Amino acid sequence: MVAYNPLPRPEAFMAIAALFAKRSKDPVTQVGAVLVDKDEYVAATGYNGFPAKLSDDHFSWLKTGEHRHDKKYPYVKHAELNVLANVTRTYDGGTLYVTVMPCHDCAREIVQLQQKIRCVKFISVYENGKDSNVTANDMFNSAGIPITTLEARVKNVSVDFDLLDVESREIAPRVSLTGKRLDYLPWEETFMGAAMIMAQCSKNPVYQQGAVLVGPKNKTLGFGYNGIPKRISAKLKAENKTFDWSNAKLREEYEIKGANNCMLNSSRVPNSTLYTTHFPDIAATHKLLETDVKKVIFGHAPDKNSSDIIAAKRMMDHAEIKYQQFRAATNKIDIDLATRDVTFPGLRFKSE
Repeated sequence: MVAYNPLPRPEAFMAIAALFAKRSKDPVTQVGAVLVDKDEYVAATGYNGFPAKLSDDHFSWLKTGEHRHDKKYPYVKHAELNVLANVTRTYDGGTLYVTVMPCHDCAREIVQLQQKIRCVKFISVYENGKDSNVTANDMFNSAGIPITTLEARVKNVSVDFDLLDVESREIAPRVSLTGKRLDYLPWEETFMGAAMIMAQCSKNPVYQQGAVLVGPKNKTLGFGYNGIPKRISAKLKAENKTFDWSNAKLREEYEIKGANNCMLNSSRVPNSTLYTTHFPDIAATHKLLETDVKKVIFGHAPDKNSSDIIAAKRMMDHAEIKYQQFRAATNKIDIDLATRDVTFPGLRFKSE
């Protein structure tokens, strides 16, 4: 029994892709991507931008210029290629969620991969890229990779930082001489926002916790939300049974909290940071002590008088794991998952 409607995972992955698109400095086009493996664990995230070793303030972000090398086109790397560069786990047989249909350049690299992407899902197309889209579609069909629009059951996803009841913070004024988009989303809001989206996937009608583990250079290492162990969930599904989420005793006995699930689902990388909607409980703190996490950014303020919270803080202090509460630079982010008009001559999608 589930007392409310949790966010389906495909919608959550596309919403996270759309959230990462807001990181792009491109003033005209912002694209985000999420790559998940066959078990629906996130393998990587990305957005369109300059390659990692190039400064966002050195080359032009503009479409205009006397020569091609004066424009943005030689320098901007598409979200699909960035997500492949950011992979932290195997993804063979997985799915690529991207906010805009891949162009022919990205399609060519995707079909060449040693680890095969099972399918590609998107919600819009480039307005001026019809020829490229047709070519990309032909490549995917020829390679046997289905490419489809995400027909979202949930059309709108909100990230409301006010629900965390945290203090606000101000961002230093941004200046650009290269045409860079200045209202891009800060990293902190991107990661905590992704944790809040994952929390919406939880089937727990009383308590939803989400978490994201982030490594050096802001690479995402893993995602998680509170739920029962995946093998138990799969067994119940195979037997056409459901978990009784209304039973508080069962929830307490079976449930793994989001922060702990996140770390169990993540690659182990030194000096990583855990973003979590709630302060880690004892089990998650024990897991923290076994990993290379050096910092915890949490949302909801914990109960200062709780013995478990006091014990968790003591353990983190002893292990020199820093922890601090998230402070929001914006109040709310609304994400539209409705499929845009993607029909035009020559574009024929192959269903899964």
